[in-house]
Amino acid sequence: MKKTVVVIPAYGQVDYLNETIRTLCDNNHESMEGVAEVFVRIIDNGTPPEQHLIAQLKIPPDRPHWHHSILSLQENMGVTSAWNLGLEYGVREIDADYVMIANSDLHFGPHVLTDCMNALDSDDYYAVFPHTYKQGGKLPDDFDAQCVLAHSEKRPIVNTGGFAGWCFVMSRECLTKIGWLDPRFKLWHQDSDYLRRLIAAGHPAMEIRSCLIHHYESRSIKSLPQTFGYKGWIARDRKLLDAKYPKRGAKT
Repeated sequence: MKKTVVVIPAYGQVDYLNETIRTLCDNNHESMEGVAEVFVRIIDNGTPPEQHLIAQLKIPPDRPHWHHSILSLQENMGVTSAWNLGLEYGVREIDADYVMIANSDLHFGPHVLTDCMNALDSDDYYAVFPHTYKQGGKLPDDFDAQCVLAHSEKRPIVNTGGFAGWCFVMSRECLTKIGWLDPRFKLWHQDSDYLRRLIAAGHPAMEIRSCLIHHYESRSIKSLPQTFGYKGWIARDRKLLDAKYPKRGAKT
């Protein structure tokens, strides 16, 4: 049986994190039965002690092929370092066939994991991502109906020229040949950089339109304390991206 690791960095916002894990598991466990073991790895990125409800998060016990663990960091290391810690866990500890990076403010529709895995298996793709139906605000009332429609129509896999950095899946070959995220990007534009690296290698990220997610958008970053100086870090990350690619652009 193959292995899939889902890496979820988190900083507070426990209600959204709970929804992310609940919908990932509830809406995907049946389609994953007998297909792959799933290892959910939460990177608690320096959440203050008074918000440490994260430790209460559990995978339902009736799903033996789903596993759950938490790595708690003493201070916030930024998004990219947390992603790379998750990749290290997936590659070196689990020997995963696929690794998903997922934000902690998502609502998963069904078939996300299987559709992404099938695309990576059946085509020469290195990285894929589910279609984001909408972002921000509340969950759209027609989300479930749109999920059913998208999957029943077997909507295509397309190259949009972009990359949904809030939820994407990489194959083991991708991680071996493209590598991990550039740790110099602390909070932002690490996905833009990775997209350029994929394109340069001839393997653009592909959108799987048969499966949907909703993204509540930037809940963890918006909850960071002002003392963290995240707006300054975002500006520095942009300057780093411009310095690496002075004459190129990529949509993200």
